[in-house]
Amino acid sequence: MGARRAVPGDAIAIATVQVASWNATYRGLMPDEAIDRMTVETRAPRWVDIIEAGHVVFVAVEDGRVVGFCSVAESADEPDTGEITAMYADPNVLGRGHGHRLMGEAIGWFTARGFHAATLWVLATNHIGRTFYEKAGWRPDGVESDHEVFGMSHHHARFRIDL
Repeated sequence: MGARRAVPGDAIAIATVQVASWNATYRGLMPDEAIDRMTVETRAPRWVDIIEAGHVVFVAVEDGRVVGFCSVAESADEPDTGEITAMYADPNVLGRGHGHRLMGEAIGWFTARGFHAATLWVLATNHIGRTFYEKAGWRPDGVESDHEVFGMSHHHARFRIDL
C-alpha cells in the first residue's frame, strides 16, 4: 500500500474509483439523474486532461491497483491557502487507511508550498464525508455555498485546517 503522483495512464482507474464512490456515497443525497450522468467513459478523458495539464493528483495504490485519489491546488477562494478539490476512495477498501494516506500527501504538498491553511468543500448532507474530515482535524469554517454539479445546484460546506 502506498501513494504516488498520478500519471495519465491512471485516468481510467481514477474514473472507476470516482464513479463507484459517487454511487455508494451520493445515492439518496443527490438526484439519481446527477449520479447516473457520471460514468467511467465520461470521466476518464477529463482526468487525462487534468493530469496532462499538470494539475496535482495523488493516487492510493493497493496490490498494484489504484483504490483512491486526491487532487490538490492553490485555493481559488483565498491566497496562500491550499485546497483539496476532489478526494474519493473505492468503497470496497474503506477503513484501510487510504484516505489518511492521501490526506497526508495533500498536507505535505500544501506545506511544501508554504500554505498556512487548506480548505475543501463537502456536500452539506454528506455526513460520512464530514465525519471523516472532522476526525482528520478539519473543521467547518462557516462558509457555505451552492455548487453546480452536472447542471444541478447542491449545497456545500467548506472545511478548513490550519497547517
